[in-house]
Amino acid sequence: MGFLKNLFSGGPKTLKDEASEAIFIYSQCDTCQEKFRNRIDKSHDLLQNYADTGPAYTAHKEIIGSSCRKVITVDLEFDAQRRLTGKAIQNGKFITRAEFESPQTTSR
Repeated sequence: MGFLKNLFSGGPKTLKDEASEAIFIYSQCDTCQEKFRNRIDKSHDLLQNYADTGPAYTAHKEIIGSSCRKVITVDLEFDAQRRLTGKAIQNGKFITRAEFESPQTTSR
């Protein structure tokens, strides 16, 4: 009976540190100003670099919005401990979480 109680009670759940499993990248399109939030899973989205030089891991994302359909390219670099060490973007810009959550304004 105790087994079933423990199984179905849910018990205390331990949440892993979000920064240890994934990071969020916030960006905005240069053309239409559409905002994006992308999750990078450190366990599945990173590619290991086997060369002796350069970053230990990389990630590449292509983002297409619903407004102008322009492709935004994001390239990320990580060290051996999977910490973000560099980032580059084409056709867009990186924004902060606060900028992403702020209401979008249109100036036409």
